[in-house]
Amino acid sequence: MRRTDRAVKTDAGAADAAPRAWTEAEFAALRQSMAAMLREARAMGLSGWELRPVADPDVTAGRRAARIRQRRSDRDALFSHPELFGEPAWDMLLHLFALHERGLCSTVGDAIMAARVPVDVGAEHLVRLERRGLVDRIAGIGGDRLALGAGAAKTMRRFLDESSL
Repeated sequence: MRRTDRAVKTDAGAADAAPRAWTEAEFAALRQSMAAMLREARAMGLSGWELRPVADPDVTAGRRAARIRQRRSDRDALFSHPELFGEPAWDMLLHLFALHERGLCSTVGDAIMAARVPVDVGAEHLVRLERRGLVDRIAGIGGDRLALGAGAAKTMRRFLDESSL
């Protein structure tokens, strides 16, 4: 459900006017206004808890997962030492969630490549994720496939919906 389906607005000055749905243009204007206020607040030196980022309602959780993976990859390339920042299990979960959102599964090899670690290290992380019920292994003719566990998908969505990336 989109925000415009839930939000209502009452026209100012109308004593007993019925609430109406906000238009996309009104939401766009509100977002621009809020962005301007945020820039002003930052210019005044406000930061931290006073300016908690809010997720963009037009970006899906799957796209946020892909953005996080891309930003991590960019960071690794920038510092030229990706081994300093490794979180293989998290990278695998982001990879699997992005696929889950598109109704797809991953090969074991692709999940390990997404984690940017050697095969033996990636396999160890996959076993840990499976034992905790975060990843499901599905036997197939062309090899095993991996899917995000139902509980993990719900948790990832909640986390990514609260993310500002």
